[in-house]
This record gives sequence, structure tokens and C-alpha cells, in this order.
Amino acid sequence: MVNYKTVKLTAKQRGLLKFLQKYVESQLKPPSLREIANFLNVKHLSTAHFHLKALEKKGLIKLGRSALEIPGETRAGVKFFGFISAGKPLMSADYETEIDVPTFFLMGLDPSQVFIVQAKGNSMIEENIMDGDYLIVKSTTEPVDGETVIALLENECTVKKFYRYKDKVVLKPANREVESIIVSGERLQNLAVQGVVIGLFRRYNVKR
Repeated sequence: MVNYKTVKLTAKQRGLLKFLQKYVESQLKPPSLREIANFLNVKHLSTAHFHLKALEKKGLIKLGRSALEIPGETRAGVKFFGFISAGKPLMSADYETEIDVPTFFLMGLDPSQVFIVQAKGNSMIEENIMDGDYLIVKSTTEPVDGETVIALLENECTVKKFYRYKDKVVLKPANREVESIIVSGERLQNLAVQGVVIGLFRRYNVKR
């Protein structure tokens, strides 16, 4: 990407660019078009988009259908383990490759502390986890009740909400039509939490 310090900008463009950078640093995500319009003190979203397009023409940002890449944004390679079930336990794939993601998705974690899996199924749709979504997971074996986890149960993996009770663990879906997985007795020895979901990203209009 072009070095913004060497590009001629208007005062408004320079201010917008600094706003975008500071927003990502503090919020760990790009601002919405409405937030950009509010910063520019304009009423119409189309006006905000016009100013973004001006920055894009100068090579300072990159606009996509559902994403905004901002200067200063760094990327990191994160291990990708393939599909994991969001419906019923599914054997997880071995480590295959890495996916480059913006570092603000990592919540300040080192890339070695996270991994990515792709959801398959519909049991977590009420948590806005859809079939085909890429889940960013923080490696941990000690989740907090209510967190969405990647759990290994009897050599198979699943993504569910985690609840620990005195004599059992409940892996609860976020879909009223899907039953919880109740793990108790000797099966508890075969349950291991692999990590906690901290984010996701998805592609639209992709034929699968």
C-alpha cells in the first residue's frame, strides 16, 4: 500500500485518514459508514462513501463489498484446521495451511495463541455463527461458563456454548431445534476444550 506521508491530501482527507487509523487502534475494527459520516459531519452516507473513494483512488485504503482495509493495518498468518461441526461432532482436520488476517482480529494475542476453523452446520445460528464462517479461536483449556468453545469429545470436535456443573458439562447449541450435548461420568475424561471463539469472518455470495 502507498505511503500516505508521500501523498498529497486535503485537510479533510488527512483528518479522515487519521480518524480511520485511530478508530481501528481503539476499537479493533473499522468504523461503520454511519460513524464515518458522523465524523465528517455530513448527513448522507453517499457523501461519506465519496470521501472514502477519494482515499482509495490515492491508494491509501481499500474498499470491498463488506470490508475496509486501512493503512497501518498489519496482517498475520494464523493456522487453519479446516471444517468443524456447528451441528454435531465432526472429526477435525489436521493443520493444512495458514490464513492471513488483520491483526485487530487477534485481540492483541500473538498468532501462535490462536487458530482458525471453518464452521459447518446450523446449530449456532442464534449466536450469528453461520455455515461456512471462519472462526478465530483463542487456544485455552479453561473457558468461562457461557463462552463459545471448540471442544474435543472422544476424538471429534464441535463448536458449542460451554457450561460446567458439579457432575457434568453441557455443550449447548444456539439453535432451539438442536439438542445439547451432555457430558457426564466417564465421558468427562474424554472431553477437552481446545479454545474459545473470539471472532469470525465470512464471505458473501460464494457458491459452496
